[in-house]
Amino acid sequence: MTKKLFLIAALALTIVSFGTPAFASQSLGCFIDTPAFDPTTIGQCTQIGSSSTTAVFDIVSLSHHSGYTISWSVSGCSGLVCFVPISPGQSKTVAVRVTNNSTGVTDSAVATATYYFEPGF
Repeated sequence: MTKKLFLIAALALTIVSFGTPAFASQSLGCFIDTPAFDPTTIGQCTQIGSSSTTAVFDIVSLSHHSGYTISWSVSGCSGLVCFVPISPGQSKTVAVRVTNNSTGVTDSAVATATYYFEPGF
């Protein structure tokens, strides 16, 4: 029983000491934009096609960016969503780093969009 209480106390102290993460690290989603409905998937997304389009990366765990500093690995991206041109036969990997401005806690995530070439698709 003493060990159990010690573990609970240690866990509580850890949570208080480190605070909550800036966002859940598995919270970067993506989809490759097509004329069809394209659901966001976490961590990776795939699509087939024959013409250039856009890979959309979004931070799905935040409803707003107020109070957070967001740094994308791709230039030209800001806020909660990043639009990246993609052509058939390409993969695009994007990383994001989110810092909670009030706690200083930083977390990061990565997602990869893979666009397969299919002639006439």
